[in-house]
Amino acid sequence: MAGVKKKHRLGLVGYADIAKRIQRTGSTSANLSKALDWNERRMSMNLRFWHRMGIVHVIGWKSPSHGRARCEIWKFGPGVSAPRPEGLTRELIRPHTMLSLAHSFGMIVRELIDGATCEEICESVGITRRIVVTLLSEMHAIRLIYVESWHRRQLGGEPYPSYRLGRREDAERPPPIGNAAAARKWRAGKKWRVIQSAANSLAQPSNSG
Repeated sequence: MAGVKKKHRLGLVGYADIAKRIQRTGSTSANLSKALDWNERRMSMNLRFWHRMGIVHVIGWKSPSHGRARCEIWKFGPGVSAPRPEGLTRELIRPHTMLSLAHSFGMIVRELIDGATCEEICESVGITRRIVVTLLSEMHAIRLIYVESWHRRQLGGEPYPSYRLGRREDAERPPPIGNAAAARKWRAGKKWRVIQSAANSLAQPSNSG
């Protein structure tokens, strides 16, 4: 249609960009949609949906100069929302159609509130590892998340991180375990399992007599 600007779609990385823009100072849905060239109504729907999921909150209300109703100033992260101004009758969260990508991003953020690895997020949210790795990499680059801890692999190799929501310094990365050290660790674990199995067998009461 002539004269109408087409609004593009946002992927999961685009949702991370929304979170980045309201991580520290907050913003209205109108300002966000203008900055990202996105449909304002859908932006408002996404933010209200994330509010319902507990990953954004309202830090205040803005009165536009052009006569529109007061609108929420959104901030990323869980928190207690500012009360609605007196006389505002519309609901903070109106019924809406749930958008699949907004829901997926919200689910991932909820996992990251208490800390999670890439594999844990994939299993919980049901998204492929490639997509989750890309999103976590972007969220880490723009400092929405940090590395809370590192985990060793049983068979050695590079450790893998556990991420958590917030702007903190990353945990120090441990050196990888070499093949020889990994083999010793595996053999020690196998020996312990054999001993534990034998002890459990001796502890079980006999059926004879």
